[in-house]
Parts: sequence; structure tokens; C-alpha cells
Amino acid sequence: MPYIPLRKDFVFDVKCHVCPRALTSNVAIILCDNQGREYPYGPTCVRKELDKDGLAKLKSIPDFTKAAPGEEHEGRKTGGGGPGGAGYPDNQVARMRRAVTYLLLRQERLAHISGATYEPLAAYADDYGQRRMLSGGAISHVLNIARKCADGKYGFDNLQTVYAYDRCIDRILQATPPAKQEWLNDVQASLRRNLYLSEKQAQGVENWFSNIPGHQPLNPIGFSWAWRSQ
Repeated sequence: MPYIPLRKDFVFDVKCHVCPRALTSNVAIILCDNQGREYPYGPTCVRKELDKDGLAKLKSIPDFTKAAPGEEHEGRKTGGGGPGGAGYPDNQVARMRRAVTYLLLRQERLAHISGATYEPLAAYADDYGQRRMLSGGAISHVLNIARKCADGKYGFDNLQTVYAYDRCIDRILQATPPAKQEWLNDVQASLRRNLYLSEKQAQGVENWFSNIPGHQPLNPIGFSWAWRSQ
């Protein structure tokens, strides 16, 4: 049965669907079957699992893990262009990947946060959900929206960073007794309200993240647009 690559995403406390080795990086490539059931894979196993067409699709799936260690921020100028820089990809596959990632961050992965969604993107998200493709015009429109928002709370880098911190806070809350959750709940509420954390909040929450097996510090560079004005 062929599997379809869906996204690269954060996962916690799970094993590769094939090995099954623990995914200690807390990052996985998610595949789905023809029933829509999702399965996490490590980078080596996923390339063994997919056929030629699947491997081709793998290059354009959304990647929600850009705030993870070792990941470069897309859209930054070579040699250090600052967060949300003007250097957008000109390769069509890379443009598709970036557009879909931005689109689904706003319309799906962060849809639980008030103000994250944007009505002009809704039809594109519906279309992608049905076809797993975007037209050239849709890609250009989504990237233009992302470019206009680049140095702010709706910028590509910032939304990636918000998503990473929100997911990790959720994971820590699951393992924290209710009596000890007050500070974490306050920080998550602040993150969802403002779409960034202060430097002090980002540093403090990392101390909690150290309790996640395999966790390495997230890169908070996406928040720097807000820190510059503080």
C-alpha cells in the first residue's frame, strides 16, 4: 500500500513506524495511508518506504520544524540577512514548500490561536487539502502575503517559532501536575495572545523544556522583531 508524505512536524514520545526506534529528535516525517491514517517516520526509514513518486512529493511537503536545532530559516539572505529577509526561493519546488508551510501554519497548525488565520488564505487551504497542490498563482499570492508580513508577528519565521514553542509547552503541560502549571499556562496564554515571547519568557520556558526527553534548545530568532522594540 503506497503512503503519501504529508508534512515534517514535531512529535513527542513516539517511535518510527518501521524500526521502531524512538524518534529522539522529536521531529518526524508524517506519512498517511489511503484511509487518512498518519504514521511517523525517521529520515532514513521514510526514504526506504516511499516509491519514486513519493520521494518526489517529499521535497514539497510543508516543514513546521524550522525552529528546531540545526534547521536553517528559509527566507534569510545568504550570509546573514536577518529574520524574514528578502531572499525568497526561486526554485518552484522550494516555493511550493514555503507557500504551503506558511499557508497551513496560519490556517491549520495555529488555527486555535485567535487572529492567526487570514480569510484570503482560506480557499487556498481548502484547495490544498483536497489536491495536495497549489496553482502557480496561489503560490505567488501566498508568498506575497508572507513577504509583506515578514518582519512582524505574521512573518514566516515568527509563526514557525510560535508553533514550536506552543507545541513544546503543550508537551510539558501534559507531564506537569496541575498544581505546578500556573506559570506555564500564563506563558502559553501570553504566546497565543501576542504571538511572541519576551527574552525572559523564552529563556525561562527552555528550563522546563529540558525535561522533554531528547530536547535541545529551540531557536527563538523568530521573536527578534518584537525584542528589538522592547
